[in-house]
Amino acid sequence: VLPDPRSPRQPDGVHERSQLWHAAPDAGSIGDWRGRSIEGGVIYELHIGTFTPGGTFDSAIDKLDHLVELGVDFVEVMPVNAFSGTHGWGYDG
Repeated sequence: VLPDPRSPRQPDGVHERSQLWHAAPDAGSIGDWRGRSIEGGVIYELHIGTFTPGGTFDSAIDKLDHLVELGVDFVEVMPVNAFSGTHGWGYDG
């Protein structure tokens, strides 16, 4: 049995079995908003720990206007959670 990497629920970690999970039909409903088109947009991949000297979400929020001034349209926050595997996006040594 292999874990499903697209599973929304892996309670025992990314290397263990996935779990079936059904959200309520209205969970996460945001009305008629359909998001923004990513085509042609500028994406900034942000590492919370190194983006500012404070290394916190609050200090990163204070700098978001700077990214807008640079022309950034979308911010992708890199993983901030602990990782128990050996391939942790380069954070494991």
